[in-house]
Amino acid sequence: PADTPEFTVNQAKAVSTDFAGFGTQYNQNVYSAFSATDGITTGNIGQLETKVKALHSQYVRIFFDSKAWPTDPNYSASTADFMTSFEKTVKLAQDAGATTINITYWHTATAAKMADFADVLYDLIVNQGLTAVNQVTIQNEVNSTSITMDDYKACYVSLDQALVAKGIRSRIKFAGGDLVQTNQQN
Repeated sequence: PADTPEFTVNQAKAVSTDFAGFGTQYNQNVYSAFSATDGITTGNIGQLETKVKALHSQYVRIFFDSKAWPTDPNYSASTADFMTSFEKTVKLAQDAGATTINITYWHTATAAKMADFADVLYDLIVNQGLTAVNQVTIQNEVNSTSITMDDYKACYVSLDQALVAKGIRSRIKFAGGDLVQTNQQN
């Protein structure tokens, strides 16, 4: 029968005692001109912000794209507002009530770029006071990329050293293992 439930929730039984809440992933370019092709404009961004804040996600993941840096070989006029958009997106996450914001370095991770990435994290945490930025991942779905495990490890070691030098390593946890289904052995 159509009125037979598929499942029943037993609200008296705790599945987990340390459940922190639901998480979401925010688009780091939501405030950039790039997002206008998806219909997000300065005229309606307030509606999006209101809805995002209503979600009250406690765990938020936001990608950082190195194309936001003027020194990146893929930087162009079309990515010139990526850094501003990224920063506004992180602020939106904190304003919406996030207690953990995971910043994921997205493309072309190398150990040489980690000092610059540490500068981005320092700016968010110290200069902008975004205290919910407390978790970092390097390279999304790393097992689907051409990066070697030695190079991957070198990225984390380099980032660790840069964060220690900046005095903020104790404020950031490292997260990894966001993998695709294949090639997980490495």
